Parts: sequence; C-alpha cells; structure tokens
Amino acid sequence: MITKKDLRLTLREETAKHSAEEQNICSQAICIGLAAQEVWRNAKTILFYMPIAGEPDIWPLAAQACKSGKTIALPRYTGGEDPYHVRQVRDLTQDLECGQFGIMEPSDACPILDVKLLDFVLVPGIGFGPEGQRLGRGKGYYDRLLAKALGIKCGVAFDWQITASIPTESHDVFVNCIVTPTLWLQVESQRV
Repeated sequence: MITKKDLRLTLREETAKHSAEEQNICSQAICIGLAAQEVWRNAKTILFYMPIAGEPDIWPLAAQACKSGKTIALPRYTGGEDPYHVRQVRDLTQDLECGQFGIMEPSDACPILDVKLLDFVLVPGIGFGPEGQRLGRGKGYYDRLLAKALGIKCGVAFDWQITASIPTESHDVFVNCIVTPTLWLQVESQRV
C-alpha cells in the first residue's frame, strides 16, 4: 500500500508537469463550475483559501461572492495547539497581509468568525479520493480547522489530483464534495 509521503511526492511531481498557463486555465474552469452549483449559490458564509503554487486559484470567486452579499473569510495562522483562526475579509485588497508561511492572510484587525458559522468551506489539498479523502501537507493543521466546521466542505482540485485511493488516519477529515475543472463529485459516505 502506498504511503501518504509517497503519494504526496507522486502528486507533486504530476502537478509540476502542468504549466502555470494550464493551471490557470483549469482554475478558471473550476471557478465557472463551482459558481454553477446550487450549494455555492445558497452559501452565505464561505471560507476561502489563498492558493499557493500547485493549487487551483479560486480567489477570483471572492470578488463575486462579495458583490452578491456573501460573507467571506480566510484562515489566519496563529500557531499553538489551535493553529488557525477564521477571520472575515471585507476588503479584498486592504484586509490582507503576508502571513507566517508567506501566504496572504487576513490582518489581525479583521473580525474573528466562529468556524461553526461557516456554511461552505473551500478546501485545498495535494490530492483527493473518491470517498472524500483529502491528502494535505502532512502537519494536520487544516484538519484541526476542518474538524470544527459544520458546513459543507468542498475539496478543490485539478483533475490530476484525484486519485483512486488515499491512506487515511483517524484524525483525517473528509470533504462532502469535490470540484475539478471537469467534475463535480458529491460524496455520499462522508466521515468527519
């Protein structure tokens, strides 16, 4: 059986085969597909992520969400036992600053939101499995945040990040659905 470490390496190597231009085109297709979903249209409070290299860029949807009156939020790294807090972003340019890992995050001035109030969570990952399994970066930081979220968790991935199987552990949080440039997968058997 493949280990998480080996699978991370394989999926990162696969992502590296796809140019920035191809990833950008695929990201646009993901945004279009996601915006067409009823669950997106019905969402009132959405947790975004700020994409890093190799992740789909769904940030353009944040402006659309703001215009339609949705509350948007981003995670902010705080360290410690509970490494991420969720903060509301009201101004997409003024409210962000470079965070702990060189990723743009909400500033300390942004209001903290209760994770349990999020009704839709956009979830990055290195890979996803057909039953909602998520392969993260290996530290469990995001899983701790996701475990508290009661809303719908949506994995966001390129097609090549979907794999037949992902090894899981008891602390791993599964997603309820997955969106790729060509796929909307509603997961039936989902575990939190």
